[in-house]
Amino acid sequence: MNSQPRPLRNVLFIMADQLRWDYLACSGHPTIRTPYIDALAARGVRFTNAFVQGPVCGASRMSTYTGRYVTSHGSAWNFVPLSVSQKTLGDHLRPLGVRCAVVGKTHVEADMEGAARLGIDTESDAGRLAMHGGFEPYERDDGIWPPGFKVEGNRYCDYLRRQGYGGDNPWHDYANSSLGADGALHSGWNLRWAREPARVAEEHSETPYMTRRAMDFITEQGDKPWVLHLSYIKPHWPYVAPDPYHAMYGARDVLPAQRTPQEKADPHPVYRGFMNYTPSTTVSRDEVREPVVPPYMGLLSQIDAQDPEVAASVRNLMFTFSDIVKLSDRELQSLLREVDQKDLVVALKGASEELKVKILTNMSEEVRTFITQEMEFLGPMRLSEVEEVQLRIVQQLRQLEEQGQITVVRGNAEDIFV
Repeated sequence: MNSQPRPLRNVLFIMADQLRWDYLACSGHPTIRTPYIDALAARGVRFTNAFVQGPVCGASRMSTYTGRYVTSHGSAWNFVPLSVSQKTLGDHLRPLGVRCAVVGKTHVEADMEGAARLGIDTESDAGRLAMHGGFEPYERDDGIWPPGFKVEGNRYCDYLRRQGYGGDNPWHDYANSSLGADGALHSGWNLRWAREPARVAEEHSETPYMTRRAMDFITEQGDKPWVLHLSYIKPHWPYVAPDPYHAMYGARDVLPAQRTPQEKADPHPVYRGFMNYTPSTTVSRDEVREPVVPPYMGLLSQIDAQDPEVAASVRNLMFTFSDIVKLSDRELQSLLREVDQKDLVVALKGASEELKVKILTNMSEEVRTFITQEMEFLGPMRLSEVEEVQLRIVQQLRQLEEQGQITVVRGNAEDIFV
């Protein structure tokens, strides 16, 4: 019996805030364009009868983190602290040597009172993790900066300022507001301006920024095990999309609301409370839904457009040039037929002896002699130049994989990305 521990798995856990189940093409929406999310759904498992445990961000997210009902973990509403006594996914995995981090939104409210009662130093590493729900705040941003806030110490706002978007609150004034024809600032918190484009350029908006930060984390981790919660703030209100996503959809793309008069006949008191909640009464009006839902759909399509970048980053890290040694002889020979011999000479300068032997023994004697001689004559090169050539060969291998000619075993064959 094999007593060796199973290799640890890496997990990329992607979440979109306020993502409706019926506004994805894979769930039947007739016009929304979400091809990459659809492809992910086709390769995985879709849970078509699943329900969140709380109707608002904070309560629902704390159930996701703890695996417990809202009545058990106690964080029943937004800004209600998650007790330091609650163990989260991060707390369970960290002792196994897994780095657990978040990029984007968590809505974890720190339990400062509980920490003080138990004598926990919230400035220590352990205390800081406890105040962030067990996940390292690699790039935490809950995306709630209404007008009037002077935002300091927020990385995304600092990033916007470096790109030339000035002011006390560039998150609101640029990323989540538009500009009227008269030059007036139209706040995204006001739904009437939803069809106008955000003032920020698409590449500087929240969604691609968080994608890049997620890729920074994955690159930084290298071969060390990790779990990353990539938690997109959008398509949460404010419903302001950057060009071209603000105009990608129109009123004809909005599905009819699912509602009947019987819903209001004799509702449960809690249900009645939600129906009378101001956001509910506002968005239940067709004249509000019609201009708001199209940019909401655009924000979803923008999230979908991030998937190829994240996938490419993950794939590049999961298979490196040194992993070519895992190919069968037949697969390696298929690859070598596609690789320029000059590239191979350079790439082998940084290769292990095992990989050199593997590659050279899968060549004809004539080619092997040529490669060996060229390697001897080749002078010193920058490591970055060697790695660039190695990456080009890995990309050629990936093309063969997509064509079905090669089966690539990435990492340790136990990694999972979902």
